[in-house]
Amino acid sequence: MGKWIGLVFLAEEQAAEKGEFWSRPRRAILDQKRKRLYRSRGGVIEQMGKDSYLHAGLLRDARANKGLRLAEPEGYIVMHRWRLGQEATLMLTRVDMSGKKLWEFDTGIRKLDQVLPEAKYLGLMSDEMKLYSVDLAAGNVEEASLP
Repeated sequence: MGKWIGLVFLAEEQAAEKGEFWSRPRRAILDQKRKRLYRSRGGVIEQMGKDSYLHAGLLRDARANKGLRLAEPEGYIVMHRWRLGQEATLMLTRVDMSGKKLWEFDTGIRKLDQVLPEAKYLGLMSDEMKLYSVDLAAGNVEEASLP
């Protein structure tokens, strides 16, 4: 059981508990607490990076049912909000394997309708019928309105 290797977002008090968060990974619980990214390797829990995120989760590889691991450089995409409320928009942050922020931007999307992950680009569709193409290496985004 102590050999599980994974990433999870936890509030500080949750990270101090060596309980169910580490033995039974699951989907993120969206509450009003800012959370940090942690890793567990062989029973050793370590915080990754210094940043905290609100309503955070990793971009998932749905087929593998785990965080989508990016290459060149290796890392992950954190999807989160800057603040709470109806006006809060979706933020994207790319982190490396140590949790260091490589780039971050506000997508302007209030309600996300669909996510289309690929190796080099990420497609996001908002409920306002707009399609966004994100270059995962550079963090650039292009927007197009759909008919």
